Amino acid sequence: MTPQICLYEDKRFRQFFPATYIRPVFSLRSGIAPIYKRVERHWPQAEMALVVREQLSVTYAHTHPDYPVNIIKKGNGGILFLNGRIRDFGDLPEQINQARISTRFVNGDQTVALFLDAKHSESLPSVFTPGAFVNAVEEHAEMIVQRDT
Repeated sequence: MTPQICLYEDKRFRQFFPATYIRPVFSLRSGIAPIYKRVERHWPQAEMALVVREQLSVTYAHTHPDYPVNIIKKGNGGILFLNGRIRDFGDLPEQINQARISTRFVNGDQTVALFLDAKHSESLPSVFTPGAFVNAVEEHAEMIVQRDT
């Protein structure tokens, strides 16, 4: 089962200023490759969507035509929302691949990833924007299992 991956940047992108003024945090290089390319190594079969700030969306979509930008398509294997600030994945890919139910992966007080299984993602339209994602998570928040990473 391969989930649809949605790589997003949260409100803490400002911690990376000035490097993130003109690019999302997951475009920063961590070693030889940008963070979003490292995600592809962990889930090579998955389709990936990128969620960026509105002011970057047009430019980023133009420079990265291989990825849907701010458009998330629902797949059969669930949807994985992955925080774009992650540099060291550790055992997170194994934990996510073992998740069979909707799970929120946290490190301290920060959400690292959120896996929505098919049941919890059925209320989402087949193609949706980041705002619809926030509504779906709030709607099912008390039913989603939380797991420390």
